[in-house]
Amino acid sequence: MCYNNKHWRIKLIESITKKCNKCKEILSINEFSKRTLIGRVSVQPYCKKCANKIRIERNYNLNRKVKRHELGISKAYSTGPKGPALSLEQKKENAKQWRKQNNKKVRIYRKKYKYNKKMAGELTTKTIQLVYEDNIKKYGTLTCYLCLSPIEMQKEHLEHKNPLSRGGTNDYENLGIACSHCNRSKRNKTVAEYLGYLNKKKEKVN
Repeated sequence: MCYNNKHWRIKLIESITKKCNKCKEILSINEFSKRTLIGRVSVQPYCKKCANKIRIERNYNLNRKVKRHELGISKAYSTGPKGPALSLEQKKENAKQWRKQNNKKVRIYRKKYKYNKKMAGELTTKTIQLVYEDNIKKYGTLTCYLCLSPIEMQKEHLEHKNPLSRGGTNDYENLGIACSHCNRSKRNKTVAEYLGYLNKKKEKVN
């Protein structure tokens, strides 16, 4: 009687099916490994084959990150995915190594930068003075036109609203005064793109 009861339970378990979240195949519940969640015993969302593939991919990516760190290409991954912050000297050394390893990319980038600078036209002192004067007239003090925060003297950046890499010019209309944080984080974005990026960032925080 006990044997029949066990046999019946095995058949019942085999008849239960589940859909794998990765391969989307409907398989027997025996093809899924168990997991415990706060005292409960449940089944993994992926089948054993897919779970094994995911495990191999994760290990490969982790090893790749470690190798990149050893070569000095990326951040340190010793304590976790982000790792400890690198010092300025380490960053400079990493940048030098990357330039040595990628001479062709550096040459192409410099040529593009020189070409964009020529196409942008001359940047005269008159236009720079006008930008500074109009900024002070509008806001009272030197303020960032992007985040509207006041800037200390000699810490402001003359910023291109439409970047040179995207066909921007050195005309008065394309110039603005920005803080160092906004100028660095804006990179090659337009003003509309950067403001949209800031709004998304605020939504995530809230």
